[in-house]
Amino acid sequence: ERLCRRAVLLRNGCVELDGSAQEAIARYHRLLADERDPAEGAAGLSEYGSGEARIVAARLLGPEGEERLQLAAGEPLVVELRINAREAVEPPKISLELRDEAGLLLAAAAQDTDELGWDATPGERVLRFEVERPPLADGRFRLRFELGDRTGRRLYHWLDDAVRFVVYPGE
Repeated sequence: ERLCRRAVLLRNGCVELDGSAQEAIARYHRLLADERDPAEGAAGLSEYGSGEARIVAARLLGPEGEERLQLAAGEPLVVELRINAREAVEPPKISLELRDEAGLLLAAAAQDTDELGWDATPGERVLRFEVERPPLADGRFRLRFELGDRTGRRLYHWLDDAVRFVVYPGE
């Protein structure tokens, strides 16, 4: 989109669209989303892991602390995770992926929970990640989380599509 104003989208060797780059990219993303087999999605796993610690809830909060599914572009947000450790585990690493509607990875981050005050006792805890000015334009997005040991050898919990949200153009 940054390199061209016009694009041609091919599908099965035929011209699907000849138009603006923005329009072609949007159509391509819709095609990718439509081509997912619903039966395959239903049979696929949206979460898995060994289970010593699990993400039991994930929420997106607005600037006033209210749960949100829609945000204005540039509006501050908080990602809140409730994690339950059924047994004592050393401070795990939490990874986050931001994906667009078609599943394209836009951003990823990881955080060691010992820096957030994790203690190794069993029980539930809440982790909050504040983003003062998210660099998101309008669109539909989703968050995926992974909770594992710091070595990366043991996966406690992987949660796909934990939060879905929409960003509208800012003012």
